[in-house]
Amino acid sequence: MDTAERKNVYKNEAAELLSALVSARNLQDIAIAGEKLFGNPLVITDHSWSVLAISSETEIPDDTAWNEFITFGTLSINTVALNIRNRLTERIGGSDEPFIWQDPGSRYRRLLGKVFIGQRVMATVSIMEYNRTFEESDVEKAKLFCEAVSVEMQKDRYKKYSRGLLYEDFISGVLEGRLSEGLIRERVRLFKLPLTGELRLFVIDSKGFDREDLSAGYLRDRIEKIMSLGMPVIYGGRILSVKSYADSADSYEEDVKKLESFLVENDIRCGVSRAAQKVTSLPDMYAEASAALRLGQRLDPKSPIYEYENYSIYRLCELCDEHEKGNAFLDLSLIRLIEYDREHGTEFTVSLKGWLDCSRNISNAASELHLHRNTLVYHLKRVEEIADISLTDPAKLMNLELSFKFLEYRGEY
Repeated sequence: MDTAERKNVYKNEAAELLSALVSARNLQDIAIAGEKLFGNPLVITDHSWSVLAISSETEIPDDTAWNEFITFGTLSINTVALNIRNRLTERIGGSDEPFIWQDPGSRYRRLLGKVFIGQRVMATVSIMEYNRTFEESDVEKAKLFCEAVSVEMQKDRYKKYSRGLLYEDFISGVLEGRLSEGLIRERVRLFKLPLTGELRLFVIDSKGFDREDLSAGYLRDRIEKIMSLGMPVIYGGRILSVKSYADSADSYEEDVKKLESFLVENDIRCGVSRAAQKVTSLPDMYAEASAALRLGQRLDPKSPIYEYENYSIYRLCELCDEHEKGNAFLDLSLIRLIEYDREHGTEFTVSLKGWLDCSRNISNAASELHLHRNTLVYHLKRVEEIADISLTDPAKLMNLELSFKFLEYRGEY
């Protein structure tokens, strides 16, 4: 077929597509028209891999993804993880034009295209090479088809997608200081946002699950189901969820428990801010949750959730360390004790820290350290002698506890 003939065929197929779309009443009608046009089944999904429309519910026994779409309306987390490993999500993320893909785990090739509204990707069209082999013109037809889907998604019946974009813009505007306090109150009222009472901000880093952050939309929707009314958004490559605990039926502890199970299963980490009362506190909450996430991953990498309350002292250490490196903030008596232990092979520093960690309770500390009570008493007496301090001095004890926190922060103890 020469160039002129290809242009003529393409023109006829474009006219056929336009004719089908004129009579389409919704995305489902468009999907059905698309299957007739391409001669192959197709599915339209949002960026969380949930079905918006599917052209046929015919089961295809040897294609896992297709059968998950028709059975569950979405992909399982195992299939999403497989797409990441096979670099499909990366290819979709980096391709503005439709392309043909051969998945290692499937017999059938797919023609995939992104659906844009403005500059934002709102959906993906996936056409399966099941009934007939793809033709050269199918790629161009897929581009037209994606544009038709975009037009339909901008109609009123799909306003939940535009509302989601507005909410995402609202959160980013608050975080970046682009909205006045009065405008923030107006938006909260306009969008009927449940942002009153005690607020917590969850900042979720999914790089353990997906280093390229290409499945953030999928994970965001999974997290929204776990934390009802959390309304997660994607910001700065992370998933953010602001939730109000004004209603006694909503338990912060219950949310943490449910979220923890999901995070552990998928190697995802989360930082949580302290409670605040105003939406205008979001920038501070974001700084707190981000700091908790950063410090928690450094100090306790196996834990899935890091609450700022537990890491605020390490944030102080971080700020001091940025200001002045070295031992400027360490108690000199503790440095002497550590050096003595190093030279003589003793563990008096361990005994001192264990005693401090147990709120200076001799019996509890002896049990934790697996020492006889009298042995611990002797160790503490030796600490006083070697470091030339009194363990009854409140100021000295505070300095020692802070010094141990600095050492923990620096990974030196």
